Amino acid sequence: MQETRLQKKRILVLVDHLEVFGGIQRFVLETFTRLADRYEISIYNVGNTEAEGSMARNYDLSRVHVFNAGTIRIGPHLKMPTPGAFMALRRMIRNSDIVYCLYNIPSFFLPSVRLALRYKKKLIYGVSSEVIANIFKDNKKGFQRKILDRARLRAFNKIHYFKVENDESEDIIRAHFKAAKAYKIEAAVPVSNVEVLNARDRFVALFVGRLSVQQKGLDFLKEIVDQAIKLNGNINFEVIGSGYDGEGIIESLAESHKGNFNWIRHSSDDEKFAEIKKASLFVFPSRYEEFGLALCEAQAFGLPAVAFDIKGPRMIMKEKIQGRLVEKFDVKAFAEAVADYYEFWKSRNDEYFEMKKKISETVIKRFGIDSMIPRIIDMLEDVSK
Repeated sequence: MQETRLQKKRILVLVDHLEVFGGIQRFVLETFTRLADRYEISIYNVGNTEAEGSMARNYDLSRVHVFNAGTIRIGPHLKMPTPGAFMALRRMIRNSDIVYCLYNIPSFFLPSVRLALRYKKKLIYGVSSEVIANIFKDNKKGFQRKILDRARLRAFNKIHYFKVENDESEDIIRAHFKAAKAYKIEAAVPVSNVEVLNARDRFVALFVGRLSVQQKGLDFLKEIVDQAIKLNGNINFEVIGSGYDGEGIIESLAESHKGNFNWIRHSSDDEKFAEIKKASLFVFPSRYEEFGLALCEAQAFGLPAVAFDIKGPRMIMKEKIQGRLVEKFDVKAFAEAVADYYEFWKSRNDEYFEMKKKISETVIKRFGIDSMIPRIIDMLEDVSK
């Protein structure tokens, strides 16, 4: 009887921009499509109203109800739900047992909290430590920002359950929201058992991600590629990704380094993982990352990594064998680290392969989806009591 009751629990996940397949978005799709056997899953997605087609290419959505909410832009950085999207939000919250909120867009987040409270639903917020911490910082915010942060803070004070990914987030919840309960569950990579390959014939340093200049450090990547190839002309780079404001940089790299540079604009998960398997090193020049799913995925397939010493990579690369954290934002040292890994790969290939296998074991044990799913279930069951 207990199992039957649990199967009937209705989980509503609130998220934005599933179609971009970023870290949170892929966590939602990978986790909750797997949980569809146990729970009735609905996903309310703020973003591209045509997104379901692109999501379906990578995930089986046949057992998950996805609603893509339309928006109305009312300013350069502010959008509101269309009347139909708001009505759907109200209906979906009313018909759920647990609401798991993973978006922070004020015009969606604030009504979602109010509706969950009105209908007396259990509400979990998947929090970013950066979002919470910024509320308590008085860093020359404008009037509108201060008003929004006060509204967010009032909403956070009414939430009883938070899902966090690191000690910093957990400490913030305990310090500022003493009545709330925090569940620390690190982000998961959508792999469990992988084949680690030994690429003997060609050294490829791989970048995977959105082509955002500011966050992903595409301007740094250009300098790294230029300098690393100058240090050793046998080093090859590959980029998988598209969109945003960095495509021009990648196009210029492809033109400048013909024969040493390959750009794959679009790929399915299977195609992307095939390229990761064939690579020798992962480069991650981001300026800031709460986590870094692309880095974690690459390491799950055994790739050592070079990254700047920032929050996300620091959290993932806790073991020395996993790679090198370079002082922020020392491009010269980053390029030299890439060249060092090439020499290691070239001179001691068998040892390099053993290193890759150890990296894969380390990361899958800690971040593999199979180890995360039971913790998500434990959280949902505890909240539903």
